[in-house]
Amino acid sequence: MTDKHKQFLAEYIKDFNATRAYLAVYPGCGSENSAITSAVRLLKRADVRRYVDEKLASIESEAIAESETVLAFLTSLIRTYEVDGKADFKMKGMSVPNAIKVCELLGKHHGMFLENDSVSSLVSINFIEGGFKD
Repeated sequence: MTDKHKQFLAEYIKDFNATRAYLAVYPGCGSENSAITSAVRLLKRADVRRYVDEKLASIESEAIAESETVLAFLTSLIRTYEVDGKADFKMKGMSVPNAIKVCELLGKHHGMFLENDSVSSLVSINFIEGGFKD
């Protein structure tokens, strides 16, 4: 893969417009139709697909916060400590409603607020030969 190919792919990944990307990197390619044809041909190559997939995976992993990161952040926002033998909250500059929301999010993650909607009962159905009687 050439440096021009990599430049094209960097442009392509911005908005996934292959024609625009090809014209940006190869301005003297001729018409828009030839840019479309050349861009599609380039994108069909296995090494190019692999390169795009790797770049997209890298971008995705950088953009998405890992669940541990989110939990660590929420936990750092609110901590408990003891004052006169009783648990107290240290709210790092948060209002009470925001602190409650943080606690709620952490509680939901740890399954503290699960509702048990399952109903279990024993039902016996007997079928009588001959159907119903009035």
